[in-house]
Amino acid sequence: MPAVTNLQLRLGHPPHSVDKKLQVHTTEVIEAILFMYKALFPTENWAKTRTAFIHGDPVATLNGGDYSRNRACCEMETVFELLPPAAVERYFGLPRKQRRYICPACLYEMDRNDDRTFAIAVLRPKGPTATSLYCPICDCEHKVVRKDCTAVNCKGNVLSDDDSTCPTCGR
Repeated sequence: MPAVTNLQLRLGHPPHSVDKKLQVHTTEVIEAILFMYKALFPTENWAKTRTAFIHGDPVATLNGGDYSRNRACCEMETVFELLPPAAVERYFGLPRKQRRYICPACLYEMDRNDDRTFAIAVLRPKGPTATSLYCPICDCEHKVVRKDCTAVNCKGNVLSDDDSTCPTCGR
């Protein structure tokens, strides 16, 4: 049963009052939002739309574009962790259990004062011969080459074709 229908059934029609025992979990709310977005805009990318919305936020205007990219990537990583694998596949077309990498374009646009890196991109096609990295925030594929990262303790074997940045460690 779709997330919205489950949520509606639990809330009741119309919700004049709310049962004190009612519990609505974050995951249910996120799935309901994604379900409605996909129903209303089936060909559009929610992550890209969400990023544009964050960029237009007054806080982002004060902090600059790098804030928007950090926040969008952080939210996307959180959504990937909260949703079950089938929901990630359904709403984003990405296998949740596939290894994720740092998008080189997002890394370039992120606030470098924030030490966090967000791994949300996946290799396409999945496998040891993949030559591109897809990022749902950018909604595009970035060329990669199969070379070992030279950073100490990094086991990455994929580098950005543009600037040799390692999408595993971000160096």
